[in-house]
Amino acid sequence: MRRSTTYMLLVPLLLATGGAVTTAAAQRPTPVFSPPGARLTAEPTAALPRPGDVRYLKWRVARVELAAFDRARSGETMRFNLFEDADLEVVIDEVVLHGRQGRSLLGHVDGVQPSNVVLERLGDVLVGMVALPGRSWAIRYAGNGLHTLHEVNPAAFAVADEPLPVAPVPAAPVPPVAKATAKQTITYLGLYTADALKAQGGKKAMKAAIRLTVTWLAAALKAQKVKHKIKFRGAKKIKGADNGDLNDALQGVTTAGDGSFDKAQALRNKKAADFVGLYIKGDGTGFGTCGLGWQVSNFSPFNERWAYHTVREDCNVAGGGKTGAHETLHNMGGCHPETQGSCTGPTNASYGKIVRNANVRASFRVDAHTTLGTGAICPACMNLRTVSGKKKFNGNKVGDTKANIAAMVNQGAATYAGYR
Repeated sequence: MRRSTTYMLLVPLLLATGGAVTTAAAQRPTPVFSPPGARLTAEPTAALPRPGDVRYLKWRVARVELAAFDRARSGETMRFNLFEDADLEVVIDEVVLHGRQGRSLLGHVDGVQPSNVVLERLGDVLVGMVALPGRSWAIRYAGNGLHTLHEVNPAAFAVADEPLPVAPVPAAPVPPVAKATAKQTITYLGLYTADALKAQGGKKAMKAAIRLTVTWLAAALKAQKVKHKIKFRGAKKIKGADNGDLNDALQGVTTAGDGSFDKAQALRNKKAADFVGLYIKGDGTGFGTCGLGWQVSNFSPFNERWAYHTVREDCNVAGGGKTGAHETLHNMGGCHPETQGSCTGPTNASYGKIVRNANVRASFRVDAHTTLGTGAICPACMNLRTVSGKKKFNGNKVGDTKANIAAMVNQGAATYAGYR
């Protein structure tokens, strides 16, 4: 049953890509952002685009009715008055509570499929994204109780990551782990640089930006009935030079004793984290790769050495956590769609075929891809909050014998959970 704070009589409208996006109603819910015409200013931070920043088509400073997100429940409709030409009604599908550590909210735009809403609420912070075919928006924290709303330029986030391949690691002397029959808990730790922290505007915003990864990945696996759990181990600042290069950051966080992010291994052990993501500053010049990770080629306990990846903080917010989830799946052995690259991924007799991600032409006539899809193949593709697998997503097929990341995670869950 759908709830809203006011009585609604909705009249559906056809949505034209790039045009005004609104829903007509006799009476609409109360807006959750200050009006687009309100003139608000924020202190200069990285949440405010620099002149010439191509990541965002437009932006504004806004106040957020944070209490509305605290009250939100599954089935409720909220009004997101993002811009004059983007006044959306969002249906909350799921609220995940984190005790005193805030909440995650997942939803969709009313009457629009596919569409995506993934938000993290923590303290005085709300970060995340709203997306529908052809358009998307990011919500960032600007400090002092203010936020910035951005319409995203998809082309600026559409450069492919090329995961770094790892040669098969012998399983001996530890025997291969059989397919997990018991529910496993796979843990995730986010590390971040001082520059990434500055870009996010504070520790709560940084933690929320990283937790988006776990929220997306958990939802994507749940959509394919994967029973294993993804648990967030927190977000920790780490010392190390952030030059904005994903490869330098990945090499540094992976290798102990090289003078770059040397406390990563100790923090990983302390938090008992199976996978670790290092979050670095965004690419303000645009057109940069969003993430980079190691991609293993077999299931082995010794692959724990390669369970690291790097992520640009701005990409993770704009994508609602999809970037971090994408790189984590590379660490597990997942591949891009077979239309790109030579990635082979883990193979196993239990399902026999190369494990790949899926690009789909959905029945709702929208080009889309699952979590391991990349904008370099299809910049305009809609990100579906699922991995590839046998189960349909919103009534659409998102996998086959060559595209079954759900099977890969099920096969490797006990191995991954045994890293720490």
